[in-house]
Amino acid sequence: MRRLLVMVLIIGVMVLAPGVGAQQFDLLRVTCSDFPSQAAAQAAYRADPIGLSNLDRDKDGIACESNPGPYDYRRPGEAPAPQPPAPPAPKPEPEPHCTFYAETGHSLCGGFRAYWRQFGGLAVYGFPITDEFVDPATGRVTQWFERARFEWHPGTWPERFDVQLGLLGNELTVDRRGEEPFAPAQAIEGCIYFEATGHNLCGGFRAYWEQFGGLAVYGMPISEEFREVNPDTGVEYTVQYFERQRFEWHPGEWPERYDVMLGRLGAELFIAE
Repeated sequence: MRRLLVMVLIIGVMVLAPGVGAQQFDLLRVTCSDFPSQAAAQAAYRADPIGLSNLDRDKDGIACESNPGPYDYRRPGEAPAPQPPAPPAPKPEPEPHCTFYAETGHSLCGGFRAYWRQFGGLAVYGFPITDEFVDPATGRVTQWFERARFEWHPGTWPERFDVQLGLLGNELTVDRRGEEPFAPAQAIEGCIYFEATGHNLCGGFRAYWEQFGGLAVYGMPISEEFREVNPDTGVEYTVQYFERQRFEWHPGEWPERYDVMLGRLGAELFIAE
């Protein structure tokens, strides 16, 4: 019976208000709860203020003021109302303690990673070819790289993460000291002469040494420049040995670094062991 009365009332309204169609009756049934935010309700109301007049109960031009944000209280000619503050940006994920290198299947962690990154990186040391381990011969935490060996000496050099580099150049050439390039030489004008080892450092090798690591990374020269066949490629290059490294001149291959590349002494010695 009640449903019948409602239908009669609707028909009566349609007769009394012939300008109101069925679509407008649908709009009149739209409520603020149909919109996820005040801004969404406002946008709909602005598009059809007559059909959706029930969204603005107090007739102030603002629809669904009790809906959640974001908000849009803009009336014609007014600037949008201030929005609620944006949520804080998520904190960046902490960087993992280690970096894994798929190229060699080994990780670089902690102080060794910090040293590697700050004092030369891939170009100077290459990839790790072992994980960290305690060397039974020295009792020190050690890690081998393609071009270096890192050793942890706690408390000896905090500014460099207490990392010292193995004397790979000395170790690789221990049986070659009688060869002419390794014999003490006279000082050459325009070069740096190292009295402690009796050898000169000149030209592009000197420029590379001074700019990309110096004494702490490469040590002093233990030979003069001379020609030698690279064990990896079989190509002959001009080289010079240092306490911790071998410089190789590769003309035209890396002008930004004086065409100097470093020997893979770590790989050579580690394989030999």
